[in-house]
Amino acid sequence: MSTPPTFDSYPQKPHGGVLVNQVVSADKRDERIEYAKTLPAIRVDLEAVITIEMIATGVLSPNTG
Repeated sequence: MSTPPTFDSYPQKPHGGVLVNQVVSADKRDERIEYAKTLPAIRVDLEAVITIEMIATGVLSPNTG
């Protein structure tokens, strides 16, 4: 695993100081998509969609799990 980048010279710091990569690696992508198809579907409102997107893209980093 690589060392996380430092952000000392940036005006905006990641929350908690560490970015957490939530992106599934290419070699696990198809497996995860198939697994996701077996999970129950839920409906979410726009606010939840925005929050989920922010977790997935690291805006709310370092959320894990």
